[in-house]
Amino acid sequence: MQAVNEYHGLFDELRKGWSGQFKQILFNSMDEGEINYPKITSVFRSWTKQPLYAT
Repeated sequence: MQAVNEYHGLFDELRKGWSGQFKQILFNSMDEGEINYPKITSVFRSWTKQPLYAT
């Protein structure tokens, strides 16, 4: 919930779309009853172009 709140309404290139992505993760977490940490990490890594998992 904090991530949705922090990035809502920010339109700079770095955080573009983060609020919506975090909101979807929040709703999925509420439905599933658990937090999907890899999805949260993938939001941050999508901008830096880092792979989600080390190879």
